[in-house]
Amino acid sequence: MRLVLYGPSAYRFWIHAVRAPRPGPLSDERVLADAAPTTRAMAYLRQALPFLTAPVHLLTARDSRRLGADAIVHRSSRAYPDGSFLQAGNGIYVPCPALTAAQVAGGVDDLLLARALCLLLGTGAVAPDERYGHRRRDAPANRESLASYLAACPGVPGGNRVGRLLPHLVEGVASPAEADLALALCLPYHLGGYHLRHPVANHPIALSPQGRAIAGQPVAVVDLCWPEHGLIVEYDSDLTHLNPEQHARDASRRAALAHDGYHVMTITREHLYGPRTLDPVAQTVARLDGARLRPRSPRWPERHAALRRLPRGYDLADEAWE
Repeated sequence: MRLVLYGPSAYRFWIHAVRAPRPGPLSDERVLADAAPTTRAMAYLRQALPFLTAPVHLLTARDSRRLGADAIVHRSSRAYPDGSFLQAGNGIYVPCPALTAAQVAGGVDDLLLARALCLLLGTGAVAPDERYGHRRRDAPANRESLASYLAACPGVPGGNRVGRLLPHLVEGVASPAEADLALALCLPYHLGGYHLRHPVANHPIALSPQGRAIAGQPVAVVDLCWPEHGLIVEYDSDLTHLNPEQHARDASRRAALAHDGYHVMTITREHLYGPRTLDPVAQTVARLDGARLRPRSPRWPERHAALRRLPRGYDLADEAWE
């Protein structure tokens, strides 16, 4: 008996995963042949992966008994290439990040899907018992691996929507706020972004000897960076920067970066989610790139406002996956 996670439940697994699971003995559609969840198997799943919220979404190749409100079972008879499913535990399988992304596309709009994709490509996993906290990890996927899988699995539902968004995603963000900031700056105009060139997320900068003395550290890792312009954009949230010592360390680090010739722009919750605007950052990046901001879409203000209203944190909104 196997249990195969699907869609929102698979996504929830990936945003909690600090280490990526490895392929099991089977990694194609044969994984689904014996995937018929039972009440007993569901109890085991809740114990093995307690962070999964109800209803748990599962995938199988054949009709399965109803399990009540605690589970939703999805059926698929299509062929999947090797590497589509990874073993997340004893008898528990999860779709690879690319297949998870395609499944998630069936239940959310483009903006929430773009956020989910950024977090699947990100270096932050949910910290236990924290809504906004995160733990560092190696990103489980990148744009190239997602594109490669979708090319190997043509016609998979949701794949086209994922493929259209891939060029606009910033890899390596470490938190939902960084994802929101990167999306606001880089998504195309018709999705409410400023359509700017991609920064490097979580970029390590080796400080000069004087910079090291100021910061008290040899390397500064910055949220978003355009290295060729010496421009850094940092997100400063009082949800994560609560104590004076952290504020002092951040101030010293930014002073060191300024000493070494970098221009540091600080973004707060008010810029990203509140009444203030990201226009100064967007205008600075555009000016340095020799470009102009030209949101031709008449719906840009509406879409930009929707982008700023995305639910905070890692989880998807309560959408319906049929």
